[in-house]
Amino acid sequence: MEPNTNEPMNEHNVTWRTWMVDGKPVQVRCFLCGHVFTLSQSKKGKPYGVCPVCGYQIFFRMSEGISRLIQTAQNPQASAEEEQQKRETELEAKLREVEEKRQALEARLKENAAAITQLQNALAAKEKEVDDLRRLGEEKNAALAKALEEKAALEKELQNLYMKEASLVSEKRRLEKMKAAVEEKLAQLRDSLKYWRETANYFRATRDEFGWKLVETEEKLKQSQELLKRYKKRVTTLGVVLGALVFLLLISVGKMLYEKA
Repeated sequence: MEPNTNEPMNEHNVTWRTWMVDGKPVQVRCFLCGHVFTLSQSKKGKPYGVCPVCGYQIFFRMSEGISRLIQTAQNPQASAEEEQQKRETELEAKLREVEEKRQALEARLKENAAAITQLQNALAAKEKEVDDLRRLGEEKNAALAKALEEKAALEKELQNLYMKEASLVSEKRRLEKMKAAVEEKLAQLRDSLKYWRETANYFRATRDEFGWKLVETEEKLKQSQELLKRYKKRVTTLGVVLGALVFLLLISVGKMLYEKA
């Protein structure tokens, strides 16, 4: 591709070549300052750009990135929306999964609380039974020992339930933090989708304006070429007329000289 001598030159007298898709320049927005600038074409035909405001540079070297850039330039809104909607769907699915786990933990906590209450009631009954057996005397030692063993077992089971409840509470808090993080990321994705829609609309408006200016410039060039052809035709006609006049003048001078001779 030969460089276009009509394209702008930088401070080192190097010609910038605009990178185009379907005959139209591609513009991107600087993520630092928000300024929109046109991508240029490297010597190898790959797109790159430099923000004229903050100097931020962006290069597209891999075929995958260039292919995605072309797809985005041809249909910017569809590409951005498809990617954002896909990620939003995944996050919503993950959010539903986290919510289901949280609800399941809530149900298990309620069941555990009911079991703890039941065991506490059973323990209170056993303690009462132990007190009653102690009052019965030595003949009830065997029953007392059994009751003490059952009481120890109930206390151990109750301790295990307390530990299980603490673990479930910790898991619930972890899931709630995960849910908050997913919701925050989902909100960010929705904001990003809104930004890309606005960028696509701006790109579409800028691209249409550039197309109209290009058409107008081509029309002016055609008019200039037509006017030049008319001038050339007039100069040719004038040259023929002047030649004829000179020829007639020479003939007249020749006759005058002949008559004097």
